[in-house]
Amino acid sequence: VISFPPDPLKQGEHRIRVLWWYSEDEAFLFNQLPTYGVVTLEPDDKREFRRLRDTVPVVWANAGETRRTDSVDVQLVRFRAPADSGDVFVAADVPVSDLVRGIDLARGALRVDFEAFNWRAERVFRQSTEETLDFSRPEGKEVRSWSTRVPAGTFLYRVEALQPDAMRGARGASRIEIPVHTGFEVSDLLVAQTVAPKPGVVPARWSDFDIAPNLGRVRRGNPFALLWETYGLTPKDGTDRYAVAITFTRLQPSSGGLAGLAAKIIGGVASAVGLSKHGDNEVSLSFPRQAPARAVAVDYVTVDLGDAAPGTYALQLSITDEVTQQVSTRTGRITVIE
Repeated sequence: VISFPPDPLKQGEHRIRVLWWYSEDEAFLFNQLPTYGVVTLEPDDKREFRRLRDTVPVVWANAGETRRTDSVDVQLVRFRAPADSGDVFVAADVPVSDLVRGIDLARGALRVDFEAFNWRAERVFRQSTEETLDFSRPEGKEVRSWSTRVPAGTFLYRVEALQPDAMRGARGASRIEIPVHTGFEVSDLLVAQTVAPKPGVVPARWSDFDIAPNLGRVRRGNPFALLWETYGLTPKDGTDRYAVAITFTRLQPSSGGLAGLAAKIIGGVASAVGLSKHGDNEVSLSFPRQAPARAVAVDYVTVDLGDAAPGTYALQLSITDEVTQQVSTRTGRITVIE
């Protein structure tokens, strides 16, 4: 912070100028009357100030690193919604045991916030939860999930967890793109531990399912679920006809030491249950679908990769409209862990 005395060449000028100069080479120049606690921006600096406010709303470079902030792994899945908007399902893996380690208390609070901002740093939405934890039995990580409707646009989202007694936090952040889409398309692909229709509900949309998220991490030998929606299919005789192809590709190809890859559908779409394929480093499960015509078709399957080797696998979902032969594809990844 640098203060400059009034300009002696300007008669009657009593204002001092105050310069805030940051190490990032960003600066603000103010006018101030002595003894007053109010400053105004230099006229020529107002446009630059607005630019900085919009593009760099906050900088934490001067905060130091005396307190460590853990990372929060986040899974975000988008589905189409009406009126130029999107439905967003978010799951976050909070490192609970790290946040409460060494606290000399039996119980305490954990607060988790999920919020998003537009490019002007204006909050678009916020959801918060606060719960009481038993510190004698903290779990290593605990998955929290939210769902919300977001207008079309580009937003920064942030998931933050805070244990206020120890003042320990964890954070995950990235960008949400909610495009305006019409016509034929498939949603993002949701990978979960389990997916099941809610009791007493005939599923019409993704929100009609109970979802136990796993952020794409699959324990070796355990099945997992995939959920997606297809939009804008072209009906024929009151029926939607489309083909589904789900492909798994090992990203660390076998060099003789890894067993072959096997995949089998064991739940979900009734006509696909029992379908299985084998391969060296890639397998594809394909099956036809036929259902009464609707604006949105929702599907899910439960998949077993058997004794697949630990590692990362690319996942591709392709939907082919059998009437128009249009194809829509979504990709993702799963990580098989021991």
